[in-house]
Amino acid sequence: MRDRLADLTVSCENESGEVPFAVEPESFLEGFLRKVEEARRLVDKISSQVEEVKNKHSCILSAPDPDERTKEDLAWLNGAIKRNANAVRDHLKAMQEDLPQDENAN
Repeated sequence: MRDRLADLTVSCENESGEVPFAVEPESFLEGFLRKVEEARRLVDKISSQVEEVKNKHSCILSAPDPDERTKEDLAWLNGAIKRNANAVRDHLKAMQEDLPQDENAN
C-alpha cells in the first residue's frame, strides 16, 4: 500500500478549512419519487374536493330555495377538480415519458 500522508498534508495546507465534496445530481429514482408524491398530493386534494362537492349537492337538494353562494361554490369546486385532474394527467404523462424505454417492447 502506498503512503499518502505527504499528499494529504499538502492538500490540507492549501485548503481554507473547507472540505470539498462532490454534490451528486438528483438521481432518477429521487426525481421520480418526488413526481409521484406530487401526483399523490393532487389526487388527495381532488378527493377532498369531491367530498366538498357531495356536501354542496346535499345542501342544494335539501333546501327548498338553494343559496346562490352554494351554487357558485359548487361551480368553483368543479372547475378546481378539472384543473387538478388535468395537472395529474400531465404529471403522469411526463413521468411515463421520463421512464427508460424497455428494449424488449414491441
